[in-house]
Parts: sequence; structure tokens; C-alpha cells
Amino acid sequence: MKKAWILATGWVLLAGSCPAQLMPLPATVAKSFLKNSDQILFSKSFDSSVAYQAHLRSLERENFCDLDRMIRDYFLLDAQKVSPAVLRQDEQLRRILVRDWLERDFYAARYMQALRKNILVQAVQGKQDYTRYIPSGTRLVIMGEIHQQNWMVNEVERAILQLKSRYPDKNIYYASEFVDASDSEQLYILQHEYDVERLVRKRPYYRAVTGRLMKAGVRVVGLEPPDLSEEFIRVGGRSFSRQSAFAWKAVSAVAVRERNLYWARIIRRIYKQDPRALVVVHAGMGHTNYNQSIALPWLLKEYKPFVTEFSERNIQLNTLLNRHVPFSEEVYSQARSLLRKDPILPVYFVRHLKSKRAAVSLGCDLSIYRVDPKELYE
Repeated sequence: MKKAWILATGWVLLAGSCPAQLMPLPATVAKSFLKNSDQILFSKSFDSSVAYQAHLRSLERENFCDLDRMIRDYFLLDAQKVSPAVLRQDEQLRRILVRDWLERDFYAARYMQALRKNILVQAVQGKQDYTRYIPSGTRLVIMGEIHQQNWMVNEVERAILQLKSRYPDKNIYYASEFVDASDSEQLYILQHEYDVERLVRKRPYYRAVTGRLMKAGVRVVGLEPPDLSEEFIRVGGRSFSRQSAFAWKAVSAVAVRERNLYWARIIRRIYKQDPRALVVVHAGMGHTNYNQSIALPWLLKEYKPFVTEFSERNIQLNTLLNRHVPFSEEVYSQARSLLRKDPILPVYFVRHLKSKRAAVSLGCDLSIYRVDPKELYE
């Protein structure tokens, strides 16, 4: 397996490449905006452009650390394992991903005082009631997780069952990255246990939750292209290398966009067939948040999605949210108080971004962070 070495120049050197193949890291791409900023997403005035450049210079002094932490994985693939045409497309998308992050960070820093008025941050203990946060008219809920974390999967399941109970007049769909889609253009809803065994192949871990939701009367629909799952299994599943050729089909910026487009077509098919559908999408966070313009919320924006994401101490991918809405000492104090009363039930930090402007700027409408009791006393 090749190793990726990070050079002081801000490029990735892939050991073993002949000749050596260099790829720019997010910070290197970001620095290019200092001299030639693209059109700004949120504001187009000259004054804002000057302010944007000043903001980039302040981020440069931090070496763009939070930007790098959030999207670096897209930049660690082996450029020799893909055609020049695909590499050019991927470079364009990676540049867009950097721009997306920079513009949102600029906007959040500039308008956080106004945005904060519509952001609720609190410590909550025990089971979450997701119907408190998801508006009653919502047709599309997108839930982003880190793969195979038990508590996150349990929360997704809880949210779906709560929606089913709260809205008996709606048909609740579970549209999952972890279930293979049908080969045909017809919408396929899982019916039997053997469907679960047959279609939850890429990550068998998710068979249990898929089966339980199906038995509970939730309509389960697969999203993943079957040929991708087949190759995922063939190359060793979760152990595949980011320097492999398969990585370009699964986790490159080009591949993630294509997978999201494929998923979006299936989800539109649900709505076309069932006007009473309330669809809950379950996928990895790289597919689900507002921070990336190639992600599902933008591809399905006509359905006004509500985006939820889950994180914990050592698994925090949304650096924009963490930069601009950190947990205050008041919230830590709330958590300590809750644990003193009941040291058994888990405590969560909930960040509810009540305005869509705040949500779009910082990545999600609702963030659920599971608290490690140790961090409350450090």
C-alpha cells in the first residue's frame, strides 16, 4: 500500500509513484483565492470582496487548519489511478469544495451576531424527541452519521419511528445508503427478510436496523448502485485504500457527486409515485450537509430538506459549526448538573439552527453531539 506524505509545500507526495505525483491540499487551494477570489456566494459587493480577502488572510495565519480537517480526505487519492479527464473534473470540484467552506466561514464570521439569535444550544439528557425540532410540514429529512456508530444508528431509528407515530397520515420511507437500489427504473420497496439479506451487502452491520424498520411498517428503499457495492466487497470492504483505483469510484469528489445524483433520482421517484411520502435519508455525513454544494440537500433543495447530523468528541467533521457555535461553559454546567442527578442516562449537546440562513451557513438544521462525561471535568 502506498503512503501519502504531507510536504511542507502543502502538497501530497504519494510514495512509490514513478514519477512522483503531487496533489494540492485544501490549504494550498485556499491560498489561491487570496489573489484571485471567485464570485462570492453570499454577497457580491466590492466592500464584501475586500472583507473576504481580509478574512482569507486571517485564515492563512491559522494555516487553514479547520478547512483542512473537514475536507482533506478528498485530496489524498492517487492521481495516477484515474484518467486525466476525470482528474480535471475532480480538481474543479475540489476547488468548489474549498470555496464552499471559505465562503461559509466568511459569512458566519461576518453575521454571527444576527445568526446566533436563531440558534438554540442546550444540554439534554436521555432520549431525544426529534418531532420537537423537525417542522410539521417537512417532506424530506436527511440524517448524516459516521459509519457504524451504534448510538448514531439508534438515533436515526428513533427519529424515524417518532415521525411514523407523529404523522400516521403520511407514508414514512427509509432511504438508505446502506441498502442496494434496484437494477430497474422501477421503485423497489423491501418486503421480506431475504430482501434485507440480499440488498444490505456493502455493510452488513446495517441489516439489523433495516430489518426492524421494515417490520415496523416503514417503507425501505435502497439508494446505492449495486455494482458499486459489488466492487466494494470485492476490494475488501472497509479496508480499501484511498490510494486505490476503487477510491476514485467511491470517495473522490467526482464519485460522491455522481452517487448523490443517483440517490437523488431515486428519491424523486418516491415523491412522484407517492405524494404522501415523508422520506428520511440515512447516509454518511459527507453526503448530507449543506456545507458542500455537491451534497444531497442542494440536489433536492426543492423539497426543503431538514438536515440532522450526529457527532461526538473524537468524531466531529463539521468544523464550520464547531468554529462558530462552540459549546459554552453554561452548556457544560447544564450537562454536569444533569449527570449529577442521573449519572446513567447519556447527555447530549443539541444545537438547533432555527433559521434556514443559519443552517445553510453552518451545515445542518440540527446537530446532536453525544457528551463524554470525562470532557466535562477537564
